[in-house]
Amino acid sequence: MRLVTRNNMLSSIFFLLSLIPSPVYAIPAITCHCFTDRTYDPGHPVAADGYFLATIQNTFFALMFSVDKKSIVMKKQQGIASDDLWIAYWIAAKKRTSADFLLKVKQSSDVWKDVFTTLHVDSQPFGTCFSKALNTKVSSATLAEIAVDELFLRNHILKDADLAALRQ
Repeated sequence: MRLVTRNNMLSSIFFLLSLIPSPVYAIPAITCHCFTDRTYDPGHPVAADGYFLATIQNTFFALMFSVDKKSIVMKKQQGIASDDLWIAYWIAAKKRTSADFLLKVKQSSDVWKDVFTTLHVDSQPFGTCFSKALNTKVSSATLAEIAVDELFLRNHILKDADLAALRQ
């Protein structure tokens, strides 16, 4: 009788222990990362350059637009092009609107000109260079370059001559 009672008691204890919540470790849905080389290797000196450049760009972006760096990285991982991020956040900062809204509108178009047309936004306040480029339906890379150039100049990171030399 005593053995049965002991087994019942052990079973009861194990049952009660199983009811106690235990931590569940989240396994990220994305198990890989774009950059597998994250350290400097003297044998392959440029192997980690992509990672370092992306990290610096994301940090600069976060500082310029006062956003969380993690959110920028996540947007890139979701497939939003870096050029489109620069343009959307730059426009949003000037228009005091949501960059996420602009990116959502951009999803249905290949060019930013269509976003301006859809939203009835005048491109003139964004400057002559940007407006001219926008109206010729240039690539997002060109528009992003214009936006970044303005950020460099407006924040006194580079002077006009230095920026022109850098772009050469």
